[in-house]
Amino acid sequence: MTAPAVRVHVPTTQPVAGHRSMAAPMPSTGGRISRLVATAIFWLATVLYVVVFSAISLRQYQAYVPHALDLGNMTQAFWNTVHGHLFQFQNMRQNASIEAFGTDTRLSFHVEPIIPLLSIIYFFWQHVETLLIMQVVAIATGAFPTRLLARRHLRSPLAEVAFPVAYLLFPALEAANLYEFHPVTFAAPLLLWAFYFADSRRYTLFTLTAVAAVGCKEELGVLVALMGLWIAVRNGERQFGAVIGVLGLAWSFVALKVVVPHFNAGDSSYWDRYVPPGYLGNKVVLQSDAIRFWISHPDMVRDNLTSEGKLSYLHRMLFPTGYLSLLSPLTLLIGLPSLILILLSYEPHMFSGVAHYSAELVPVTIVSAIFGAKWFARVIAPRIRVSFTVAVTICSIYVLATSLVNHRANGFSPLAEHPIYPSITAHDQVVNRVLAMIPPNASVSAQDDLNAHLSDRANVFLYPDLNANLVDYVVLDATQPTGSVIRPCDLSVQITGVNAACDLAAGPAAPAPATHSKDIDEMALLLNGRWSIVWAEDGVLLLKRHVKGEALNTTLPPQFFTFMNPPNSGVPTTGPIARFGDYLELEGYQIDRTELVNLRNPDIVVTTWWRLLKPLPSRARLVHYLTGSSGALRVFSDDQQATDWSVLSRWQPGKVYKVTSYQLTVTTDHSGSIDADVGLSFNDQQYLDLNFNQNVTVLKPQTGILAVGGGKVLKLASIHASL
Repeated sequence: MTAPAVRVHVPTTQPVAGHRSMAAPMPSTGGRISRLVATAIFWLATVLYVVVFSAISLRQYQAYVPHALDLGNMTQAFWNTVHGHLFQFQNMRQNASIEAFGTDTRLSFHVEPIIPLLSIIYFFWQHVETLLIMQVVAIATGAFPTRLLARRHLRSPLAEVAFPVAYLLFPALEAANLYEFHPVTFAAPLLLWAFYFADSRRYTLFTLTAVAAVGCKEELGVLVALMGLWIAVRNGERQFGAVIGVLGLAWSFVALKVVVPHFNAGDSSYWDRYVPPGYLGNKVVLQSDAIRFWISHPDMVRDNLTSEGKLSYLHRMLFPTGYLSLLSPLTLLIGLPSLILILLSYEPHMFSGVAHYSAELVPVTIVSAIFGAKWFARVIAPRIRVSFTVAVTICSIYVLATSLVNHRANGFSPLAEHPIYPSITAHDQVVNRVLAMIPPNASVSAQDDLNAHLSDRANVFLYPDLNANLVDYVVLDATQPTGSVIRPCDLSVQITGVNAACDLAAGPAAPAPATHSKDIDEMALLLNGRWSIVWAEDGVLLLKRHVKGEALNTTLPPQFFTFMNPPNSGVPTTGPIARFGDYLELEGYQIDRTELVNLRNPDIVVTTWWRLLKPLPSRARLVHYLTGSSGALRVFSDDQQATDWSVLSRWQPGKVYKVTSYQLTVTTDHSGSIDADVGLSFNDQQYLDLNFNQNVTVLKPQTGILAVGGGKVLKLASIHASL
């Protein structure tokens, strides 16, 4: 007979602890503290990024740094999208020789379907500032997937700080953030999330983030296609990876070969970047032309790929993470198509490592570095008898060091050697008052640097587009560049009707339009009886369409010319520095770098103050030069604000005039010094022949001041060009 089973009850006085895997032991007190410290530092760095770069972005906007291209047309594209006109804008309708001017839709040169999605946020506060802050916050969110990837693969609180900080301090990403507004910048955090979800095998979320990423720009479909290959090889998900690869390639093909040609009435506008400047003259460069050049001139392609600028670009993309990305070649391969587009280009904006062109490569570099650190800790460290934890710690400290060192040299935050935070000038305050006079619903034609401040409205045009004379207001700033549609001298001619400035000015090379736009009825605005001056001060001019019965004011007052006739308090007291012939004395000068987040090449504005000793002949011109260390001319300009509005022969003896050059940009293939020079030429045909320049006499020797070119040119300073 079987005995009945006996149930034994064992009493417990303590609750049973929850199950914990032996692979995940209870963290020690020190471990919990280190994780809390890492979390605090991570959040501090992320919040500081948002605060600092929001402040810089807004400050640049307030200082009138952005342009119609791209912040102006992006803002109007958002404004029109939320008002039912997807992707449309009006401030690039004119024909010009760059990009896709002559169009009224973003789809004619970029395919960015993320714009309607982002417009949902813009809808609630329809102003430029919304886009700028949105861009900063979006980039900052990329720190989160970076931290999660570092946590999963490196299992170190220090790594959870080091790699997100390297991401946030990446100069190429900061430049993309500060260079106006571009949807491609949003691809950086989206691609990081896509990497994180692919690595987690959470393919639904991967698909959502990948689709959002390809919606940021047309070529990103190729990058996501290679992520599909990465999933197939690394995760073994061959079928899913193949589907992603095919769909990604299909997206880019349709965007580039169907959508853009349809709206652009032809091929992409960017193929001219892939042949040497002037290689085909003024011919429109097609895809076939670029491919034919690559095949027929392999030596030139090789020289281009191995130039100092391209090698420097590679270094600046890899050094922020200490070249650890090279230890994960499979991941790094994902960025190869985007990298090739940049390396094959002859456009310095693309391979400068700033602007927005590298935004899609930053997440690939960061993720590759994380996997590279993991490979080092797992494969190399054991061979040298270093534990995984110690190896990760070394890699994390190393990445922190390289990112900080690189940021110090190339970044833009207050931690950088040359931080960006432009000052708000008295002139900016004048512009603010003028723009506030324009009714919010008025139709406006605005100059390049003013355009973004007026783009959150239905009708804003880029001067000289007057929308067939249906514009209500015209607002101009004689102290600023005119953009890419007219020469600087054309501005004064189109306002006053005096052709002397453009008859004399020769450079730099100008866009094609004639002195008078056909929209201005072959007459200057102040002469055709259709426009009346509302405001004119310090070079800022506001015109309103004349209404019958109202007083017609067409005389520029003296205060309009204060930008070139400064009061005594605005004249430097350091002079006279040098005399040019017996005509002009240089009272002072100032050299400023501009467009710091756009180009690495010397890109300067030269401001000089001159005292006229005796009247100048009609053929006289001031010429600004940028010359190489060998004395070879790099770029010149004799088209500047003061001489555009009052040619030298009209200057009055005894008065001091302020002359500000327009932006002098030099494209150089080698690092070195570039000299900023100025000369006084008396020949309107051979203005680059120094034999026609007046002799220069240095009156007050200063460091860097030197008469060069046989005593015909004054060297003001040397600017270092670092590629």
